[in-house]
Amino acid sequence: MAYLKIGELGGLTNTNIETLRFYETKGLVVAPRRSDAGYRLYTGQEVDRVRFIKRARLMGFSLREIEELLSMEKSTCGEVKELAQQRLLDIEERMGELTRMKAALQQITDACVGGDEPATHCTILHALQVLPICRLSHDTQFHYQIMAGISHSGGVPLLNSSPTRTVGP
Repeated sequence: MAYLKIGELGGLTNTNIETLRFYETKGLVVAPRRSDAGYRLYTGQEVDRVRFIKRARLMGFSLREIEELLSMEKSTCGEVKELAQQRLLDIEERMGELTRMKAALQQITDACVGGDEPATHCTILHALQVLPICRLSHDTQFHYQIMAGISHSGGVPLLNSSPTRTVGP
């Protein structure tokens, strides 16, 4: 049986050597046998496993979720699908958060005239200093969103007299 050293495994899977060692410490990659000189010796199974991990990471799965996926060989397809559907929900939630962040940032950026004025007159910095912050909660994660209370009036941010504070998307 032909064995691969860690650098060869890294090359075949396009994975950094330190990342491979990290996966080993987390139990995602089984500790390989060692040569007489102490080199890690991997087989084709580890190549497949590392590629699985990388594909799962590209789809947004956390290392904990990947560990769960790797241990689901004796589970049902429905159980695997349930985990994947939860990942989809998490991604959709994150996309909503990013959309709200983009809108708030776009609003304060659009209100700024730019120019050569000193930064002490910058409407973006002013908005970040004075606008209310609303805490949004989803499960155990807390997200902060600047509630943009800016109108376009000569590039000067005008705060709403009573900024809207909402909880939820």
